[in-house]
Amino acid sequence: MKTLLTTLLLLIAATLYSQTSGLIVTVHNIKEKRGVIRVFLWKGADGFPKEKGKFFRADSVLATSDSVRIFFEDIPEGNYAVSLFQDINGNREFDKNRFAQTTEPFGLSGKPDFSERPVKYDDCSFKISDTLNEVYIWLMYKEDIEKFR
Repeated sequence: MKTLLTTLLLLIAATLYSQTSGLIVTVHNIKEKRGVIRVFLWKGADGFPKEKGKFFRADSVLATSDSVRIFFEDIPEGNYAVSLFQDINGNREFDKNRFAQTTEPFGLSGKPDFSERPVKYDDCSFKISDTLNEVYIWLMYKEDIEKFR
């Protein structure tokens, strides 16, 4: 708890004296406590939500509890979106079956419309303009997506 508080205070202090902001991504609903949560921060629609190398920043954290937090520092003001997945098998890929259905849990910021393919950046984007921002994402599973279709 002390480490978390210290990290938050340092993040706040650093952003108060700069033109950039911080972002905390909190991921909930982690059912399997294994693998890695891989998080991608997007600054525009180009490549969103999954084209490798087109994201603005990326980070990862071990999936060891029901929820995890990822911190991004020095984020310029603007519109962003977050995509993430739980890499359960550690192959660094978002796995799908032969019918292109996801086999690993994933999440998106905002309110994505899963009836459209692909999901649109504008539905998932949010504005960063303060010194510290937080986004909450509910990890979704294949059966969750089937409810939207």
